[in-house]
Amino acid sequence: MNIGFALTMKDQNVLGIKYNLGKVNNEDFKQHQNRKEAFIPRGVGTATNRKLNTFGQRSIVLVAINPYDELPIYGADTIWAYRGQAMGDLEPHIFAVAEEAYTKLEREQKDQAIIVSGESGAGKTVSAKYAMRYFATVGGASTETQVEKKVLASSPIMEAIGNAKTTRNDNSSRFGKFIEIHFDKQYHIQGASMRTYLLEKSRVVFQAPDERNYHIFYQMCAARDQLKDLHLDHQDKFHYLNQGESSDIDDVSDMKTFQETLEALTLLGFSAREQVDIFRIMAAILHLGNVKIVEATVDKAGSGDSDGSAIAVSMKLLYLNVSSGRRSPPGYFGRAARVGYPRDEELALPQEDC
Repeated sequence: MNIGFALTMKDQNVLGIKYNLGKVNNEDFKQHQNRKEAFIPRGVGTATNRKLNTFGQRSIVLVAINPYDELPIYGADTIWAYRGQAMGDLEPHIFAVAEEAYTKLEREQKDQAIIVSGESGAGKTVSAKYAMRYFATVGGASTETQVEKKVLASSPIMEAIGNAKTTRNDNSSRFGKFIEIHFDKQYHIQGASMRTYLLEKSRVVFQAPDERNYHIFYQMCAARDQLKDLHLDHQDKFHYLNQGESSDIDDVSDMKTFQETLEALTLLGFSAREQVDIFRIMAAILHLGNVKIVEATVDKAGSGDSDGSAIAVSMKLLYLNVSSGRRSPPGYFGRAARVGYPRDEELALPQEDC
């Protein structure tokens, strides 16, 4: 039996509101019969003290406001306070939704689903993470096992590889995902699976002002002393990392989060060799971003950099022949062989990062 999460972008009936608003008039949400968006800001407008709650509820729909702050309402004591409580008995909370799904799984013995929807920055990823923590706690054994730890360990890895800083959110998921948590007949967690889709690939090569590339690249640059074979440098030295001119995130240590990523990879069973190969690919991408296309001449290749080091390093990291990267005109594959056709610099530049 499974409980699945679908994380989607903005739904027409749910608003993600990026303001430090607080406690919602929950009775209005429960009693109001109109589901239109227009009502939600009015309900939110009754905010009084954002330290008390960031949730409002209408039927089984939970409206969560991102407080952009760490609130002490997600600990183990809170989890067990919601265990066994019916929806509406306590204050609206992501744990109440998780408890409803878990209870129905037990009572009806049917798969359950939770859809988490909202604008970028609305708090979808964090809400799903806390729901997973709830299931890992109430669906775990009497003592925490490796299974529960592994389910939770997926979060730092997916955030490192798939999340980035945007103008609206310092930790924005740039992809969609569907997560399934699997339970046995005793309703203990047996494992989890994840399907991803719609990754924002363009962010790898271009970032808008005040935005960043994916976190993993900055983590690796911060930990470059641990990754000396990758020939990494300060993040500002890489074209793929300096376009947004927003290299750091307030109150976040890229070095610390890199260690968390390493620990999560190890916990999930990635061998040291597999981890090295992952980081080699990531580093090769950064070095390739420093390669510039230049006009080909008789004795000069049609792509390169000032001293050839970016191509040499990236080819080495990818276990490729260095010479193959120095002269690689565009082309197509015919029936018997690859046919190359050189282009001038003006035509080649727009496809530099394709």
